[in-house]
Amino acid sequence: MLDWETMLGNSQFRCNTGYGVKSKIINFYKAVVKGEDATGHELYEKYFVGSSELFAFATLLGYFSQKQSNEKQVDKFARAQQLDQETRGAETTSALKMIWLEIIKMPENENKTQIELWTEFCRYTDGGIEILLEHWENNNFKLDLVEIYQDVLPKMDKFIEQLIPEDEE
Repeated sequence: MLDWETMLGNSQFRCNTGYGVKSKIINFYKAVVKGEDATGHELYEKYFVGSSELFAFATLLGYFSQKQSNEKQVDKFARAQQLDQETRGAETTSALKMIWLEIIKMPENENKTQIELWTEFCRYTDGGIEILLEHWENNNFKLDLVEIYQDVLPKMDKFIEQLIPEDEE
């Protein structure tokens, strides 16, 4: 099976989304990274430095919320290499690697190809995008990232507790 580091070094793996340029719903990446609407007018606040930063954040949010999207991933906008430790930082890259390892060990993914596994990974990303999009639409096209983080923090804690065996007394 393809390990995380090898996958990041393989240029065929791209960050895929159903919420980019070709989306029939919204180019959410453009809205929250560049602050632009569909016509290119700057209307919104910018929340992320780049698309790969949004991709990483959305993956963590989608996975820890256990939300996968069924939206067809029609946009390939960046190489997965942009998720490496030098670009995203050790903590984010380690968390993404952990998610990758959890996905590939799921019994339902046992016979999937590497590309199919990457698609599963990206389904969590778009699940996170859907959470952000709902929050954004419900809050007058603004994101409260602190509130979103506080909502997902207990889910992250629960996941970590499942990884750490309880002490036997």
